[in-house]
Amino acid sequence: MAGGIVAGGPLVASLMLSGRASSSMLMTITSVLFVIGGALGLLHGAVLGYLGREPDCSGQHAVQSLVMGVFMAVPALLLAWLIALWIGLTAAALSLRWYALLAIVGVGWVTGGVLCFWGAWQGWRALGNMLERWPEHRAGIVILAVVFVFLLVSFLVWQPQVWWTELRVTGVGAVLLAVGVTIWVAAPATAFMLWLTHRHAPLHGSASHG
Repeated sequence: MAGGIVAGGPLVASLMLSGRASSSMLMTITSVLFVIGGALGLLHGAVLGYLGREPDCSGQHAVQSLVMGVFMAVPALLLAWLIALWIGLTAAALSLRWYALLAIVGVGWVTGGVLCFWGAWQGWRALGNMLERWPEHRAGIVILAVVFVFLLVSFLVWQPQVWWTELRVTGVGAVLLAVGVTIWVAAPATAFMLWLTHRHAPLHGSASHG
């Protein structure tokens, strides 16, 4: 939900406010960016949900919970899509000064912010569980820091263009994009890689000892 809201809400609102997109494209742009953000959020949540599960939770139970979570995500994502649309109406609400629309947009921003904070909190807890279970995974923090710096410098130098728009990220946009890619793409990839390393380390150690 948080991934879809971030990609389909504030980003679309910024496009509308800057005049880079017209209100007639609101539904299309919001839907496309929401699907991309939601898919990345699902991947991010699934990886951290499994690797960062509670210490007393077995891998089998974690997989069962993830499968159930995918089915529960369908109505939740529909709600998140509506919230993203409400946020995307920010420019229209400000220009029309229609109080009812302003109230809807305000509810969208507040609700979206709460959901994003909740998602970030759950991700932080999962990361803490993972580090507690595998202390050597602390190296992942160093890896993610290096990835973030590399992405930030790259985005500031090359200024990538947002898909299907004429918006190029600069300044704060580059920072937000680097944070998003680090959290939603690099973090689960790094966690999975280190999990594989941890899983095979005892086998290699036993073979060397023998």
